[in-house]
Order: sequence, then structure tokens, then C-alpha cells
Amino acid sequence: MQDDDHFNDGRGWVGGRDAEEPYTVSKMLSSFNAVMKPVAQDPSASVSLKRKAANGVMLDTSASEIALLDTQAKVKHSAQRVAKLSRADKAAWADAQRLRGNVAFQRRLFAEAADCYVQALAALDFGSTAVERQQCQLSAQLPLTCNLAACMLMTEQWEKARQMCDEALKVHATYIKALQQRGRACTKLNDFEAARDGDSLARLEKQLVDIDRAETRHKQQLAQHQQFQKKMMREAVGRLYTDKKEVAPLRADALAAAPQSQLLSEATWVTRVLAHSRLLLTRALRLGAQRLVGFVRRFLRQPSPPCVKDA
Repeated sequence: MQDDDHFNDGRGWVGGRDAEEPYTVSKMLSSFNAVMKPVAQDPSASVSLKRKAANGVMLDTSASEIALLDTQAKVKHSAQRVAKLSRADKAAWADAQRLRGNVAFQRRLFAEAADCYVQALAALDFGSTAVERQQCQLSAQLPLTCNLAACMLMTEQWEKARQMCDEALKVHATYIKALQQRGRACTKLNDFEAARDGDSLARLEKQLVDIDRAETRHKQQLAQHQQFQKKMMREAVGRLYTDKKEVAPLRADALAAAPQSQLLSEATWVTRVLAHSRLLLTRALRLGAQRLVGFVRRFLRQPSPPCVKDA
């Protein structure tokens, strides 16, 4: 199986320990000093890099500026080496760089870890469609950018850390890790209002995530409870009718086999019930009619009210 740190692009192995290393400014200065040291009259003398200011004054290049130039050289080198790889191989190579950066970070080699993360970012292939681009941004660019911001925080480069977090938040505006890192960087930069806003949003986003998880758990528990209730109801109904004797339907042959006296007795009983019901209904109607007649008679017997004559 092919090692994650090595990929053959047809021109040699890319990304392995034996691969061609980028020629950085630091290596250039080191090689110059190594060549000049045997012939230098002053053993303490060394070659240094100068930069020309806007007013024409030559100034010494700081260590942070040289580190930035080195990073740019490494990024360019990584982009050139993976340019011919397939999209899948580029993603695998970038992930290998990420893992190497994680190892360096755990060893507190933050500058080396940052270089690995930057090279991994430079090797990302965002695809040709909007869906592929979004997938690459969320799965690779976002965590790598936050890892790079963590390196900036550990090396107390607060402004760079904030810039890295801003780039991450462009991809995902409510990414909790980026919000927390940005809040920390803003605190170190004495921008307390921005730090407070980011921290509040991070807490709110975390609360929303917790609420979603709680809602999912509640729905699962509710579904399980409903299934349990249905099961218990089925079992209870089954036990209720287990001991009941099954009543056979009345068939014509059973009627034919019944004794004649039994059939006559049952018919007589039904006739008596019907006759009794008719008698009760007749009496109720007579009683109602009698009461109505009595009411009319009482009404007619009442004297008429006196008439008032006109004056």
C-alpha cells in the first residue's frame, strides 16, 4: 500500500522525506554563511538580508519577515509539486501534511506545524462545481485554517491569529472553534468588545447544538415509549381474551335440531314482551290525551278580563 506521505506524480515522489525540499530564504542565508565562513576575516561576520524602506534606507530584515518569506517559498513549492496530481491524491497529500502538522504541534514545534498546515492549504483542490468547493471548504480548509490560527496563538502572533479566524468565519460564520480563537486573539489585542461578541455568539451556537441534540434524544425516547405502550397493550388484550370460551354461531341445522317445545316457549316469550310493550305505549298515549283535555277545560273556565270602555 502506498504511504500517505509519498505520491508519485511521474516526476518523482512528492511529499516524502527524500523529496526535494523548498529553497527558502533561511536556507539561502545558511548556505552563504557556510561558504563565506572559511574565508571570512571576522569569524562573527555573517550574511544578512536587507530590505529597502520607502525613504531609501536599508533596514535589517526581522526574523518574522524571514519566516514569512520562507512560508511563501514553501507554499509555492507545494503548489508546484502537487499541480499534476489527481484531485484525490491532492486531498490525501494535504491530509498527510495536516497529520504531520498535528504531530509537530503536540511536540510544541509550532512554527513547523504552521508550515505543514500552510502547505496543506496550498495543495487543496476546490473542484469545479459549487458543491465540490463547499465540501472542500468545510472538510479541509476550515479545520486547517483553525489549526493555523492555533499556531499563531501559541506563538503570540495575535493579529495573524485573528486574520486566520476571520478567514475561517468567511467559510462558516458560526464555527465555534474559530469564534473562540478569535475571541482569545481579540482579548490579547485589547479589543474586548469584539472578543465579547464572538464569545457570546460561540456560546449561543453551542447552546443551539445542545438543544438540537436534546431534541433528537427526546424524540427517540418518545418513540421508544410509544412502542413499549403498544406492545404492553397488545399483550394485555391478548391475556384478556385468552380464557374466554369461543361462542359458536347459531346455525340452521342447530335450529332444526332444537326441541319443538323450546322453540314454542321462546316464541311465546317474545309475543308477551311485544304485547306488554304495546299496552304500555297505549296507556301513555291515553294519559297524555287526558291531561291535555283537562288543561283545555281549565283554561276555558277562567273568567274573561274586564273590558275598558272609552270615556
